[in-house]
Amino acid sequence: MPRGASIEEYRAAFADVEPIELRAQVPAAQGTDSALKFEDYFAAVTEWSGGKITFDIAWSNAIAPPAEVDDALADGRIDIALVTPLTEPARYRANNALVSASFGGKQTLVVGQMQRLGWMTEVFYDTPEMTKEFTDLGVTPLLPMVLAGPEALICREKLADHSEVQITAGGTSQAAQISAFGGIPVSISYAELYESLERGVVACVTNNLMFANSIGIMPIAPHIQIGTDIGFGLTPATLAVGTDKWESLPLVAKQLLFDRLEVYMERALELYWSGSQSAIKASRDAGGSLSEFSPQIRAGLMKARDELMAGVAATSDGVDGAALAKRIDGSITKWLGIVEGLGYTDEYGYAEWVDWYSDGKIDLSMYMDRLITELFVAHRPG
Repeated sequence: MPRGASIEEYRAAFADVEPIELRAQVPAAQGTDSALKFEDYFAAVTEWSGGKITFDIAWSNAIAPPAEVDDALADGRIDIALVTPLTEPARYRANNALVSASFGGKQTLVVGQMQRLGWMTEVFYDTPEMTKEFTDLGVTPLLPMVLAGPEALICREKLADHSEVQITAGGTSQAAQISAFGGIPVSISYAELYESLERGVVACVTNNLMFANSIGIMPIAPHIQIGTDIGFGLTPATLAVGTDKWESLPLVAKQLLFDRLEVYMERALELYWSGSQSAIKASRDAGGSLSEFSPQIRAGLMKARDELMAGVAATSDGVDGAALAKRIDGSITKWLGIVEGLGYTDEYGYAEWVDWYSDGKIDLSMYMDRLITELFVAHRPG
């Protein structure tokens, strides 16, 4: 099926294809902001296939926890799901070197998020070792980078000093960043974040605003600090398919699953923006605060940034770290130029977002076309 085929052409191509049911796992509850991008993507694939591809969905990681998803894909318990390399650093050394640099680029709502999706996807595709880590385990990457936005520091109280404060850390990079400004990093699963905050086990969490709002923590932790040019490392994931299942699919099915990723990526951006808006509003309603990182936090993040990037460059196990660090720096600069060159701006920051943003306010067509033609077309099945 040629790229750019219409829905009618796809449906005609599926006329003689036997029905295909894919067992999917989604890491969130049905109907939540974190799940809607999956729902829309699956619905689009079903619609464009004329109902020939359907999805049996297990919600909230009901089949396999994050650290076991790759095994479940390989052995056929799941056909399509998110794999999070951060949970298994020994298996994904090259991918976790990229995670260590995931704070790179701007941290802004529009330009920063578009830049990050572009540069991280490009670096993944340009680093064969990253794909190989998946395929060696019987897993085929479909969408290399699933990102949910820059991470904020979200706290129960408005603190002037975060020294000796217990703060959740999503992986070793965030732990290093928190330690660099004097905080105490604590490892807590996202399913336990609300209770940990409510009970005072931790004073703050690091998380993106959309997810923080979706799990309801803003009323009990309404104080937000977030940067625009420096931030925390992320916990990116990869949408993947079990290799045995992928190889069993007819080519037209592979092409459709790949082509409709545009729906997933566009919806993910829109949900990040609307979810951030809802989080800031919930913070405001709870009497919270919204500010840039304090000088203490900013200084720690800057110090940790240099140390983490030096660590990436020194990586020798699984990937050429020096080449990877150079590739990352070049791609960050390139994608800032691309996004700004397309006319996207950060005219409205976090403080103004509540009153400015509405669904459909940002035309994503130019960005999505450039992203797909620049990065995805070369990897299309066929």
